[in-house]
Order: sequence, then structure tokens, then C-alpha cells
Amino acid sequence: MAKKKLLGAKKEDKIVLTNKELYDTAVEASVGLGIDKEVAENLKATLQLTVKNIARMEDAELNEELFNKVYGEGNIKTEEEFRNKIKEELGKMFEQDSDRKFFEGVEKTLIDKINPALPEEFLKRWLMAVNDKPVTLEQIEKEFESWSRMMKWKLIENKIVKKYDLRVTQEEMLEEAKRFVRSQYARYGQTPEEAEVEKVAADVLKKEKEAEKVAENIFYVKSLKLFKDNFKLNNKEVTYNEFFGIKE
Repeated sequence: MAKKKLLGAKKEDKIVLTNKELYDTAVEASVGLGIDKEVAENLKATLQLTVKNIARMEDAELNEELFNKVYGEGNIKTEEEFRNKIKEELGKMFEQDSDRKFFEGVEKTLIDKINPALPEEFLKRWLMAVNDKPVTLEQIEKEFESWSRMMKWKLIENKIVKKYDLRVTQEEMLEEAKRFVRSQYARYGQTPEEAEVEKVAADVLKKEKEAEKVAENIFYVKSLKLFKDNFKLNNKEVTYNEFFGIKE
């Protein structure tokens, strides 16, 4: 929403946005606006932004000035080092994408092979009864396939958790929350003191939904390792377009 309002703006134009349009999370709002996270949690504000500068991206020269801007003073000295560093970072990014694709493949394979039985007619009636808004049977039928696959995966996942004793500890929750907080500050070019990181991370874990997201991230990493250790992997090298399903 913020992007749509900002596109096409001219110098000195005034743009009105709500904090919800500008920031996705309370942590982002806290860092971006310089306010306490507790305040950001319940903030309902209208902000007026004035366009003071319009910058357009141009190709930079591959020289020491660029290397220092991107990676800090003196860390990269040659074009070869610069290219290798970018290659390394892209490799990590694609590794994460590859892991997600692998996880989705495992999920699909286990659902199709195990295919746990569900009391479908009962579940359809239950979904109609518990829905916040009135829904018709036709609407339930339309979305039931994706919902039932999600439910089947949850049943399989619970079995995996019990069999392999997968757990998430409070210490792991805190470390993951701190990692998330640091990443949010880094988006704005800031490096907070450790005490501030600890405080904001503790606040994150006090919120049920945010704590659930933190736990899900940890559980995902543990499940991913479990699958990699126990599945026979058939590695395949593909092009960028093939990986993302882009037709050439």
C-alpha cells in the first residue's frame, strides 16, 4: 500500500500513510519511528511524509569506493574479491530457497504416501459452525482440499515430533527472537546494544502470535535437518529459470 502511494510522487509532495501501511511489524515500527515496542504494539497513527529527495539508481564503477560502501572500509580490495563475496551471499540465499523447495517436496510426498483418513463430512460441518463469518457449504467445498491437506500434514507432523522427540527450548526461543530483532535493526542500518536486543526480544516473546512464529522458525530448521539426515537426496543442478518455474 505504501509503495502505491509513493510511486509517481514529486519533490515536496506530501504523502499521508498510517503506521500499519508503512511498517509490517511492531519491531519495524519501533526501530523506524524510534519508539518503544510497547507503544508500537498499539499505535494507530497517521503519518505525513514529505518527499525531500528523489534518487535513481545507476550502475556504479567497480572500484575501491564501491567496495568500501558495500562491505566496509578495507574488507574488499579487488574486483575478484568483490565478485566472490557476492557469489557467496547469493549462494546462501539460493540455499535457503532450495531448502524451502525441499521441505515442500517432503511435505507433499508424505501426505500423498501416508494420506491419513479424515472424517470429511464432519469436518465440513465443523468448519461452517466455527467460522467467524457466515459461509456456505459451496464455499467450504471450494477450499476444503487445501484445508484437508494442511490438516493431514499436521497429523503427520505430530507423529514425527513424538517419534524423534523434537522440542523447542526457551533458550532457543530467546536466541531466535534476538536474531530476528537484530535483522530488523540491520534493515535500517542500525546496530543496537545487546541490552536493547535482549529487551525487545523478551517483548516479542510475550506476544502469543509472535512467539508462535519464533517457535515455528526453530521447528522448521530442526525438521529440515531431520529430513536431510533421513531422506535419500537426489541432487539436481538446474538453471535459475527452471528452479523458479519461469518459462524461457
